[in-house]
Amino acid sequence: MKDLITKEDLKAHGFTESQVSILQKLAEKDNKSFTSLLEELKKRFYAGIFLFSLMTVVLIISGINYEKGHFTGIAIASIFLYASVIFLIPMRFGYKAMKFMRSRKKSF
Repeated sequence: MKDLITKEDLKAHGFTESQVSILQKLAEKDNKSFTSLLEELKKRFYAGIFLFSLMTVVLIISGINYEKGHFTGIAIASIFLYASVIFLIPMRFGYKAMKFMRSRKKSF
C-alpha cells in the first residue's frame, strides 16, 4: 500500500477543505503522516461504535429491570454519556477515515 496520502486524495474521498486543513495541522503538530492519523481515527471510530452499542444495551436492560424512577436517572446519565462520546471521539472524521482506508485497501 502506498504510504503517501495527499490533500487531493482526501478531498476526492469526501473530506472537506476545512477537515483537510485540520488534519494537516494535527499532522504537523504531532509530526505524523496522514496515514497514521487516518488509522488512529479509524480505531477511534470503531471504539465509538463499541461504546454506543454497549451504552444502548445497558439502557435497554436497565429499562426492563428497574423501576420508573431509576430509569429516568439512567436515561439522563445515558444522554450525557452519548454526548460525551460524540464530542470526544470525532465520529464524522472517523467514519470518513474508515471509508478512505477501506477504499485504499481495495485499490491496492
